[in-house]
Amino acid sequence: MKLLRILLKAALSLLALVVLTCLLGFGYLWINSSGTPQPIIVADGTVQADGVSSIQTMRIGGVDQTVILRGRSDDLPVLLVLHGGPGSPAYPFFRARNAGLEDDFIVAYWDQRGAGTSYDTDADLANLTIERLIADTAEVASQLAEQFEREKVFLLGHSWGGALAILTARDHPQLFHKVFAVSPVIAQYAAEQQSLDWLRSVADDTAPKTASDDLELPAQDASGADWLAYLGPQRGWLERSGSGTTHDPISLLQLVGMLAATPEYTIGNKWGYLHGTRASMQQLWPQIVAMDLRISAATLAVPLVIVHGAHDRVTPPTLSRAYFDALIAPEKTFHIFENSAHSALLEEPEQFNALLREHTGR
Repeated sequence: MKLLRILLKAALSLLALVVLTCLLGFGYLWINSSGTPQPIIVADGTVQADGVSSIQTMRIGGVDQTVILRGRSDDLPVLLVLHGGPGSPAYPFFRARNAGLEDDFIVAYWDQRGAGTSYDTDADLANLTIERLIADTAEVASQLAEQFEREKVFLLGHSWGGALAILTARDHPQLFHKVFAVSPVIAQYAAEQQSLDWLRSVADDTAPKTASDDLELPAQDASGADWLAYLGPQRGWLERSGSGTTHDPISLLQLVGMLAATPEYTIGNKWGYLHGTRASMQQLWPQIVAMDLRISAATLAVPLVIVHGAHDRVTPPTLSRAYFDALIAPEKTFHIFENSAHSALLEEPEQFNALLREHTGR
């Protein structure tokens, strides 16, 4: 009987701890989910008087889409950021890892159609195509240039966003001063083949041999669902090896924590973020693995800067380098960041921001 009372007391204590943890977690989420723009704070702790900080809804391609605008001053050049994923808006991660970019630019963090704050449960996913997103990007850039009275804007794309940046610059070169592509998708089916081959070659050091042997690359025309089933474990092994999102491995819990701590997003936005990521991946990934920029974007009329992490196995640098070498463009440069994997713009922010200043005359 005494043992029963001890066990019951322990169970009640554990239950109370779980409930308290959940309440504290929800309280933290609630406090950090106002959905309102946050002021630009300068070094002495005061609010920057001429800072730019707003959350705007733009009518793009017939649907409402969200752009978070932040910059130390309203006279800075405009930098439109295209996130990767597809379907994974970048603002929560820039906020945590590279807010310094806002010292040099008015940064437009756009949540693409179907992603983040632009996610709509009633939207027709058939409209989520690469061609539609190219047109959307051009519309966003044009509206930003008009709003801030700029002739052109700078364009920065990461991963899938890097491919989108290159394709949009191909079709609408008049909108952009220069394009920055960080670990861009170039020919992703070839990238997946290289990535899996590499993972198998280091299996004894990185993952159990049986785990890498069990991975089987889907056919290029496989469904989005089949690709998701493959990419989950494959990307997990890349993360463990330091060759995935970051070279210093970052956990899913840390990424979710960055999202939870973003006050510009409401709780509904944060929930929608997770749904939008999966929906965008399932719809767009088959289109992404079917494209090859070496063929479809072999010539650009806009200067291009490619940045790659040396340890990136999500989009291996060898493919980007081959694309870069063959590319016809008015100006092109290629940079390797030795301490980064797939996210140099977040892994080595000071070096990355210095590079952008150099290439934009800041």
